Amino acid sequence: MKKLVIAAMTALFAMTGMALAQDVAGDWSIMISAPEGSTSFPMTIAVDGETATGTVDSDELTGTYIDGELKLEGDLYIAEAGYPAKANMTAKLDGESLTGSMSWDAFYLDVIGSRR
Repeated sequence: MKKLVIAAMTALFAMTGMALAQDVAGDWSIMISAPEGSTSFPMTIAVDGETATGTVDSDELTGTYIDGELKLEGDLYIAEAGYPAKANMTAKLDGESLTGSMSWDAFYLDVIGSRR
């Protein structure tokens, strides 16, 4: 009986850890800002294991989501700039918020995300 209880608790903790890894998945409003100004755009984040994908319109950024840290990279079109450029984003999940940074073209930006 003791072994059965331990096995059940181990399975429960493993499933809880998998559920927590999914917390970042969903629809987000992402604001990027720099001294030059700021802009916002919607992003849909999907997670499969440790693999993460962020979709903004037709742009898809790929990367990882491990231990509450989201890392995405790919070409991203910024309407205010009028062109796409390579983006590298790193953000930490804190409850219902994402905070971090992004490099885009020659710019280094602060990132704040909130669930939509």
